[in-house]
Amino acid sequence: MIRRPSDGGCSSLPPEPQPPSTVPTLQLTFRTRCMNWTEVSGFDERYPGKGIGEHNHCRNPDGRIRPWCFFRNHRGKHAGSVRLQGGRSKLDGRVEVYLGGTWGSICSNDWGDEDATVVCRQLGKGFSGRARAVPLFRPGTAKLHWTAVHCQGKEPDLLQCPKATWNGEECSLVAAVTCNQQPGVSLPIRLVGGRSKSEGRVEVLHAGEWGSICDDQWDDSDAEVVCRQLGLSGVARAWGQAHFGKGSGRLWLDEVRCTGNELTLEQCPKSAWGEHNCLHSEDAGVSCNPLTDGTIRLVGGAGSHEGRLEIFYRGQWGTVCDDGWTNSNTQVVCRQLDTPVPRFGVGLGPILLDDVSCTGKEPSLLLCNRREWLHHDCTHQEDVNIACNPEHNGEGLPISKRIH
Repeated sequence: MIRRPSDGGCSSLPPEPQPPSTVPTLQLTFRTRCMNWTEVSGFDERYPGKGIGEHNHCRNPDGRIRPWCFFRNHRGKHAGSVRLQGGRSKLDGRVEVYLGGTWGSICSNDWGDEDATVVCRQLGKGFSGRARAVPLFRPGTAKLHWTAVHCQGKEPDLLQCPKATWNGEECSLVAAVTCNQQPGVSLPIRLVGGRSKSEGRVEVLHAGEWGSICDDQWDDSDAEVVCRQLGLSGVARAWGQAHFGKGSGRLWLDEVRCTGNELTLEQCPKSAWGEHNCLHSEDAGVSCNPLTDGTIRLVGGAGSHEGRLEIFYRGQWGTVCDDGWTNSNTQVVCRQLDTPVPRFGVGLGPILLDDVSCTGKEPSLLLCNRREWLHHDCTHQEDVNIACNPEHNGEGLPISKRIH
């Protein structure tokens, strides 16, 4: 069985009234008949009072945005349902499989492109898949089903692949995939000159020769696509002015203008090969920084230096309450961000920090005095908003201010 979202007509029974939270938002072309919820062992017991039972209407018992249902695949075999969670688009994310009445992750041991391709095929999301590994979501409560999967790449679903059941072994990274909907080989790219494999000058292969990209129009949307194509998760950030060093070969591309939703750089508007007005001092780079607890960002601002402060903790972004907030705290945020990535407004996630007190010299907000995670007496009307001046005052502190 496989899980799919609803287009409002996936059930063969008359539709029942649904609460506003289950209004379908995605139009799909398939009309596969859903299974009755009672045909899925243990599911009704796991989600009591969620509107599931002896019918096959689409529902969202686990709180997903779109209602969905289980259906049998065209071969009539039962297969472990799979889904992608926490990705940048519907084509990538952490792999979860439904077994024994619960969704669970797969440890990334020996996880490869062959396994990823089976997942993408099972979901109907692509011709091939790129394997990735991401941090385990909510380590204390996360469910793991398998330690390793060993697909050959031709199997119709993951249950047909050899696998090892998870028995409590340590597992900090779990399986994730990026599905490729384009047949054939995508434009080869690589990162050069960085301190790790997740950052560097972007180089592309054309006519048998590696070359760099000019930073004209280069921004975080382009970086997002590069990180996705390379299978790197985390915060995508664009760099210009040969931040990772000057290239020595050809300058292949200029005026790259991705929206951020493309799967590969090849799908983005750009100049013709070899046409540019640049020097290697303008080589473009990216960093794909892993999301670790304490990573911060600015959201909702008008530029790359201001916004609502959000911090990452145990797989989710949340805000910081402004109780006791000082300019010293702001200076620490601006130093940690260097050049922040923004947007403003009222936060929607949890309020993670309160009563933060910095001296102004700390390199990270996590080193300041503060309450424990999630302990606060605030509403989102008290979310911290700041502006960092991208120009630094000599060798001293970054110029910054709090936005009221």
